[in-house]
Parts: sequence; structure tokens; C-alpha cells
Amino acid sequence: MADLASDAVDFVIKLKDDSVVNSSTVVPLNDQLTFQFNVNREKVPGGESCKVTESTGYQSKGGPDKELLDVGSADDCKSICKEDPLCKAVDYFATMKFCHLFHRVITLLSYSSKYVHYDIDCGSVTVTQCEASNGQSGDNKENMKLIENSCPSEVVGKLMGKDLTQVTNNQVVFKMHPFKFNHNNAISIECTVKVCSGGTSAECPIPDCRGLTRKRRSADRSDERVRRTIFILDPEFKSTRKSDSSKNKSVSVNDVTTPIVAGIAIVIILLLVCIVVLLVVKKRRSNQKSQDEGVNNHTI
Repeated sequence: MADLASDAVDFVIKLKDDSVVNSSTVVPLNDQLTFQFNVNREKVPGGESCKVTESTGYQSKGGPDKELLDVGSADDCKSICKEDPLCKAVDYFATMKFCHLFHRVITLLSYSSKYVHYDIDCGSVTVTQCEASNGQSGDNKENMKLIENSCPSEVVGKLMGKDLTQVTNNQVVFKMHPFKFNHNNAISIECTVKVCSGGTSAECPIPDCRGLTRKRRSADRSDERVRRTIFILDPEFKSTRKSDSSKNKSVSVNDVTTPIVAGIAIVIILLLVCIVVLLVVKKRRSNQKSQDEGVNNHTI
């Protein structure tokens, strides 16, 4: 298959309130991020084609996800399924013009002469790898793998609450809590998205991450690398910067030493005053004593 167009996959990051993260958004650490990958099938070679497998005289086991009445033909029923991004299969009952749509892959069929079952594969998409980095180089470079082989990496741990979710055959998402690297709030996220054309959806599975098995490489799928950069808001970093920039709340070395020096100076001045007072008092007492002795001698 030919390479994908650069705009075949749209990589969108959203906050908990469903707002889109852009270059000017600062993400709070207590928020939640949704990583959403949307495929434009018109940009995928052969991407709009669907593979249909017919099983005459059979119907799906289990009830349908959607039941439509008065659908004129089997072709109409199949067309409805192709336009529904969740549809994986249909059962058509020609006599009653029933069209049953299934939003899951059907693995079990039961014999029924009234029905015709159609498996409809219009392609699929998954994310095979995702890595976050701080955008630095050399000794300052930090990175962390988020997705490996379509499963959360061991390093991510509880940051990612759930595995990848394939919402439709054109969309896959995963959610995780924000994080930040040491001393750097900018995070660059690069992911590899695998897009499978109609009939090859089995090559783009969302695996059971508790028992991961590698799938063989298909010739009918293409990979596309997509990248986004986000900025994380660290509350502690913010409050520190705020206090440093506020003259009323900032504390410097001069703010501490100036009162101490002033206090010492006052103490020295008070001691000098006390010494002077004591000397004056002592001198006056000495003069008074001399005068008293003079009077006594004169009296004798």
C-alpha cells in the first residue's frame, strides 16, 4: 500500500471539559487528557472500500444493536451499515424487509433460511507506539514511552486508567493524567498510528493487554507518525514564581539582615547612653562627697 498523506490522521488532545489543547493551552496537572486519533478515509489509498463476506441462510447469534424496518433490499441494508462507523455486520430478512445492524464482530452464526448474514469490514485504526519527550537533547533529554505494541507501557502505570479504545473504524482514543518532566513543562508527544484498509481490520486490533500477542505485518496497512506539544502547569512552580515577583511577599537576604543590624545599633546606643548616665551620676556623687567632707572639716 502507498504511504499515507500527511493529513490522513488528525491527532487531537482534549481536556476533561472537551476543549482542544493547542499551542497556547497550559494543562493543569489535576486535569485529564484525551488523546484522539481520527482517520480521514479519503486520504487513505483504498480506504473508502469495504470488504463484504456473505453467508446465505445464516443469522447472527445474539440480538442486534440496531433494528431497521422496511429496508427495501439487502444492498440498501449493506449501504446503511457502511455509512455507520460502528457497524461490523448485518442480517437481512428479505420477506419482512428487516435490517439488523451489529456494532461488534460476529463470531457465531446460527442456521436460518430466512436470513442472509453479511460481515462488513471497512478498515480499522490503532496506535502502535507513543512516546513523550521534553524536546531537549544531550544530557538534558528526558523521555517516557506511553504506548508499546498498542498497550500502555509499564512505565506509565496508573497515569493511564484504561487501554486504547477503538471508538469507530476511523477513530481510536486513550486517556491519561497529565505529568511533567523535571524542570521542564513542555512535553512533545509522538505516536505511530496504523491504518488498515477494508478487509484487513484484523491487522489493526486493540489487543488484550494482559496477554499481548504480536500480529504479523500486513501489506495492506500504512503507518503515520503524528506529533503534538503540550505545556503542563505545575501549581508549585506557579506559586513560587508569583511570590518571587511580588514585592510585598518576597523575602531576600537584605530583608533579614537589615533589622538585625538596626537592632544591634540601637542596643549599642542604649549601652553608651547608660554608660554616660552612670559616669555622670558617679561624678555627681563624687563631687557631693567632696563638698560634704569640706563642710565637716570647716566645722571642726
